[in-house]
Amino acid sequence: MARIDLHRLEYRLGQIALAEDNTDRALQYLQVECELGPEDTDVLFSMGLIFLQLNDFDYATNCFLKIVDADAENAEAFYYLGTTLAIQREYEGALQFLEHAVSLGYDDAEALADAAYVYLRTGRLSLAAETIAEARSLSPDNSKVASVYRKARVAAFVRHIKKYFFMDRLFQKIRLLPTRYKRCLMRFLKARK
Repeated sequence: MARIDLHRLEYRLGQIALAEDNTDRALQYLQVECELGPEDTDVLFSMGLIFLQLNDFDYATNCFLKIVDADAENAEAFYYLGTTLAIQREYEGALQFLEHAVSLGYDDAEALADAAYVYLRTGRLSLAAETIAEARSLSPDNSKVASVYRKARVAAFVRHIKKYFFMDRLFQKIRLLPTRYKRCLMRFLKARK
């Protein structure tokens, strides 16, 4: 009689359930597999992605942190830690993880676009421009890269307007624009923050 290999059976069943979009069942299988091998990075990674998909950011972060503890060179785990924090608007922490992922060699165009977006959110326009230029060189037709590129251009334009038209007190005294247009433009610029 042939013996059935049960090694990682729950993991395989979890992957099948995940492929069928049955996240609840996939989580059940993966949690059983995680109890059998708590240091299995594949299981933790799959669980982290599911939790991220379900918007359960605390569990997703926990899974990715366990991966990083087990394998400090796992660039993909650092990337997903960064994106998880960015979704939660914790941009400084996200930036550290995304930069580390890129330094470990995770230089996917979308990863660079995510890093550029976080640079934009933290007001680092020059770094955002450099990063998005690198992402565009890797994948010029990627829609995510194009979207972040447009946001970077708009942010640079808004900064330019603020710097040269509204921050200079001498220019404000000249009043080239009628007051009504100045108020509309100021409201627009304040809303962009």
